[in-house]
Amino acid sequence: SDIIIKTSRGLKFLGAIIYPDSRRLNKRNQRRLKRRLNLSNLASYRGFIKQYEFKKIREINYRSLDLLNDI
Repeated sequence: SDIIIKTSRGLKFLGAIIYPDSRRLNKRNQRRLKRRLNLSNLASYRGFIKQYEFKKIREINYRSLDLLNDI
């Protein structure tokens, strides 16, 4: 379907919203990431977040410290 939208609203593509100057994960993928995060897949999810949202890396780092403190 041919739909014309403003670029400021972002383009939804493969679980991310792409803006002219940045990219963000959609909320569904953010919730999935938080639910599935554990020590065995921490590096993988950290790289995934690094490509889309730099601000979320800080949150992932804190969650990883919590996981390490629980051990």
